[in-house]
Amino acid sequence: MFRFVRYLPLPATWLLAIALILCPLTSLAGESQDEARSVLRTLVGDGGMPAFYDFDKPVPPSPGTLLRQEPLEPEYLLQNAESGKRVLYSSTDGIDGVTPVVVSGAVMFPRGEPPQGGWPVVAWAHGTVGVADICAPSVNRRSLRDRDYLNAYLAAGYAIVASDYQGLGTVGPHPYMTMRPVGYSVLDNVRAALKTYPQLANKIFLIGHSQGSQAAISAAVEALGYAPEVNVLGTVATGLAASIIEDHPAPAVAAVWPVQKEGDYIGSAVMMMQYAGTYPAIDPHFDYRPFMSPRTAPLFELTQTSCPFYMGNELAKYVNSHEIRIPEVFPGPLPTELRQRLEKHMYFSFEQARISQPVFTGSGLADSLAPVANHYNFISAMCYQGTTVDWHYYDGESHSSAVIRSQPDALAFMEKLLNGERVESNCANLREPGPIQTTKPGLPY
Repeated sequence: MFRFVRYLPLPATWLLAIALILCPLTSLAGESQDEARSVLRTLVGDGGMPAFYDFDKPVPPSPGTLLRQEPLEPEYLLQNAESGKRVLYSSTDGIDGVTPVVVSGAVMFPRGEPPQGGWPVVAWAHGTVGVADICAPSVNRRSLRDRDYLNAYLAAGYAIVASDYQGLGTVGPHPYMTMRPVGYSVLDNVRAALKTYPQLANKIFLIGHSQGSQAAISAAVEALGYAPEVNVLGTVATGLAASIIEDHPAPAVAAVWPVQKEGDYIGSAVMMMQYAGTYPAIDPHFDYRPFMSPRTAPLFELTQTSCPFYMGNELAKYVNSHEIRIPEVFPGPLPTELRQRLEKHMYFSFEQARISQPVFTGSGLADSLAPVANHYNFISAMCYQGTTVDWHYYDGESHSSAVIRSQPDALAFMEKLLNGERVESNCANLREPGPIQTTKPGLPY
């Protein structure tokens, strides 16, 4: 039987970072409007994108409206796709919940004729790519792992609708690892695709990995209230990056990270991306650059010009080569008001974990980037709150390899739901995962 969750603990170094973030606010208000706009664009990594991404007209107030489309170039089209489109669509700013914003993404169609009623849809929520516009997946080749994973869904007869997320590719900050912005972005991409492409069926699976697991779960939580016309059949989440802040009757399992300094350095890079994306989204007049130490100041520039998991991985290289740990990123305490606003949006925290449709979870027991104890804690919270969870743990699989290893089980889960069959919860058999395992030799990802 599972033990229920009181909260989902972040790694200790991350908790320390929350307490050691920034000094008092500084304002851009004294600058001219044009100067302030220029500084803000620098702060959030805007620019460097093709003209397609620059939408200079009023944004329609109706979210999920297609604004622009163009064919995907062959190098960006997945092998098993017959055709694909790069798209711009309207969404809602997930920070204030009101302002219309433009978001980019892609849609890809399987080979052959669509089945009667149209292709079912995988709403793909990507993992971490960075916070700069140039990191947007719709204008980059996807990783080998993601290509293999998405090609398998195309081969199985699913169309792919893949959001870049708010602020990636388009104007404005990307509020990295926040809930509503990514959830809204995923749902509105589906809305726009369903309105535009009649070969798609309103049979939607929300699927994401790592940062994308948070996006897929956020979309599942928000769907009924925000986009009730989107027919979500189920959610697939791997490499879980999510926590729950609702109290539960028993303590959570502690996440024991491997003893390796690289974990600390990776955390520094991730935290830098969080602040580089989320601070400007919450307060566009706040410039935190003057409060960075000389040793860590180059991190700011790198978040605006590099993509941590491709394009040379310059951010991670700098963090590792200089052995920068999380507490060094910013000195001093964070002002109370801004800290409270940040905590409302950041740190992957969900106010509740009750999801109306079934959720499949796949976890590698050798996952050291999102420790599997954290997966267990969030899964136990979903179980406690009544979500139907089909959970799977995989011996020796890493954060990345578990994505592919879990796919046959995920496809079986999806096939049941497509056929109107009932998915049984296996929450009663949920077991604590134990210490992080050693990865299997020869893993491809």
